[in-house]
Amino acid sequence: MTQTAELRIPAAAVQLWRFISADESKQAINYLLVERHLGEWVAVATDGCRLVKVSWANDSAEDLPDGRLYLSQHVLKRLAALSKKSDVILTVRDGAAMVTTKQNTSVLVELGDPSKIRYPDYNQVIPPQGTDCANTTCTGVNPQYLAEMSEHARKYVLDPNSPLHIDLEYWSGPLSPLMFSASSKTKDLQATYLIMPVRV
Repeated sequence: MTQTAELRIPAAAVQLWRFISADESKQAINYLLVERHLGEWVAVATDGCRLVKVSWANDSAEDLPDGRLYLSQHVLKRLAALSKKSDVILTVRDGAAMVTTKQNTSVLVELGDPSKIRYPDYNQVIPPQGTDCANTTCTGVNPQYLAEMSEHARKYVLDPNSPLHIDLEYWSGPLSPLMFSASSKTKDLQATYLIMPVRV
């Protein structure tokens, strides 16, 4: 029996296309990962130098046919253009999804094949609660990455007219990423942003 699932993808997740790797030699991270994790929906994008995780309320009782789905950068760019900064509804079935926008535009998109994609474990990169901050005297980040992530938080995560307050923290450990977060109570959204450090 073919399993069908319907899932709302918030605009903040659709707009993660800009943080997906375009390097075809890194097929595992050429996609946006969407899955249910710890009672909420999660979308993750990374290009190997930065990672963004957007989570939102589990407003669907259905599970995805393969447990998770993968949307390519090309598909996300198309959805971003069609949805005009609004949420989209995905009806997933047989390796494809019918996408419906707020403007009642529908389009069929192909999903990434989960049997061929080995997405990295993003939970191994995001520091757990209580991790100590690192010494930052010899660590820096790409300022363009920080600007692009801040812009995403301001446009797609935060409530209108809400100021963006960023507490930048480096976390101790083998990677010592810089991390900040943003959230919206009205949209029931939470976003976590990580940038891998450079030595200066």
